[in-house]
Amino acid sequence: MALNTKTLSLLNKNKAYVDEHYEREGEGFNENDYMYNGGQLTVTYEMPVTPESSVIGLDVRLDNLFYNCPRDIAPKQITSLFDEYKTGIYEKDNVAYLTVNYCGYELIFWHSPDDEYFSDKNLNASIYLDRPYISDENSIIVNSNSNRYNILPFGESKDLFFLSGVGAWCTSMTLNPDGTFTGEFYDSEPSLYYTCIFSGKFGNFEKINDTSYKMELLEIKTEVEPGKEWTENGVLYIASTPYGLDEGTEFILYTPDAATSDLSEDFMNWYRMSTDFNVPAKLGRFGIFNVSAGYGFFE
Repeated sequence: MALNTKTLSLLNKNKAYVDEHYEREGEGFNENDYMYNGGQLTVTYEMPVTPESSVIGLDVRLDNLFYNCPRDIAPKQITSLFDEYKTGIYEKDNVAYLTVNYCGYELIFWHSPDDEYFSDKNLNASIYLDRPYISDENSIIVNSNSNRYNILPFGESKDLFFLSGVGAWCTSMTLNPDGTFTGEFYDSEPSLYYTCIFSGKFGNFEKINDTSYKMELLEIKTEVEPGKEWTENGVLYIASTPYGLDEGTEFILYTPDAATSDLSEDFMNWYRMSTDFNVPAKLGRFGIFNVSAGYGFFE
C-alpha cells in the first residue's frame, strides 16, 4: 500500500483545474455551491467561488487515497507511511480517530472504537488547510535526531526537471514536502516513443547546512513494467525506467539560496544545459542532485 499523492495534490489547485480533470467523475459543480462532489472525493473551495478559487479541503475515499488499498486496513499500515501521528476518541459520536501529519496539516481517518481495522474502503479521510497539525503528548514522532526532519523545507509541491536541452527527452517530477513524488520520463523519435510514469518517496532527510539536505530514495514504482511494448496510431511505445532516478539512492536537495560555487561540477553542468551558461552566485531555484549518477534536476 502506498499513498496516492496525485489525489492530495489537488490541495491549492483551483476550481478550473478540478472542473477540467474531474467533471466526469460526479454530477459536476454548481456555481452557487462551495463544494464539488465527485463520488470518490469531495472538494471544498475558498469563498467566494470563482474559476480561480483554491481547493482548501478534501474528503477522500480510502481507495482513492492509497494505491493497492486492501479492504481491511490496520492503523499501523497507515501510520507506517507517515512520520508523526496521534490517536483518540470523539466521545460525543463514539468514533475513534487517527490523525497523521501530512505536510504540516491534519489528515484524519476514523473508525469504530471497537474495530481494530478501517474495514470499509468507502470511509472518508479528510484534510483541510485551516487545520495545521499540532503535536501533543499523544503524538508519536519517528526519528528524534535534531538534525533530521520529517518534511522538506518548502510548503507547496515543487515541479523539477532533468533535461539537457538537446534531444526530445525529459524527466519531470512533482515533489511534495513529505518526500513523495510523481513523475514522467519521455524520449521521442520518429514513430518511436519511450515513456515511463512513476511514483515514489524520498525519506531520511538530514540537514547538511541552511541550503542543502540529504535524502534517500526509499521507493520508486513504474506504472508499466519497463520493456513492455505497444503500438498506437502507428507509433511504437516502449515502457522505460525513470531516467535520472533509476541509479543510486543518495540525493541532495539544494534550496534557491545555495551558493553555486559550493556545488559539484557534475550538478552544475546539468544546470548549464537546462538553463544557460551564465551561472549566478546563488542557485535561484530548488535543485536535486543524484550523487552516484551525477544528474541534476531543477525547478
